Amino acid sequence: MVIQEGPSETGMQENEIKDGKMMQTETRDDLAREYGLAEAVVGMISSPVATMREMSQGSFLRVSLTVFFLVLLPVSLSTALTDTALAAQLGGPAVVFAVLITLSLLIFFTQAGLCFATARLFGARGSFSGLLSLLALANVPSIFMVPYALLRLAPGIIGSVFHGLGSLVLTVWVGILAVIAVRETFQLSTGRALLIYFLPILLLVVLVLVAGLAVIVVSAAT
Repeated sequence: MVIQEGPSETGMQENEIKDGKMMQTETRDDLAREYGLAEAVVGMISSPVATMREMSQGSFLRVSLTVFFLVLLPVSLSTALTDTALAAQLGGPAVVFAVLITLSLLIFFTQAGLCFATARLFGARGSFSGLLSLLALANVPSIFMVPYALLRLAPGIIGSVFHGLGSLVLTVWVGILAVIAVRETFQLSTGRALLIYFLPILLLVVLVLVAGLAVIVVSAAT
């Protein structure tokens, strides 16, 4: 008489682990299929919190950076073509466009690096690629700067006033989304996310003020 043994406990655990990995892979694949370029942009406008929360569960850096560049290019181009005063100072719209692209990329990656370093300093856990991905998506509302840039061409002061108000609204909007990006990346409270996002900015402002004050003092002494 042969006794047939059932599956061992170890074998069952291995099967459960394999099933879990397969489910995780399928979930990420589903998210990747759901969030293409158009879906990411629409999601950031209509439901940004849910979009960033879902995208933080997968790897969407390529999609996010593509969206970032697709926003950056027309915004920089519209500014270069409509800001005639800046173009006259720098030597033409092409120079303004190149300068805006360079500065925007420098500010974006510097901001991401400082936020990540600050978060690590406070003991938060999260990946740099995840933070970079969500911060890139936080810039989606900047695309509305393209129509606002056309207000510079309006005669009189009205165009400048509305352009300034629009720029302020969009800056606040992007800032709020950036704080949410930090919160979702590191799974923090909103208060800690605010601290991590704004602390490096405040320190940079203080350093600039101190440096400027030192230059003034030295110049006055000489």
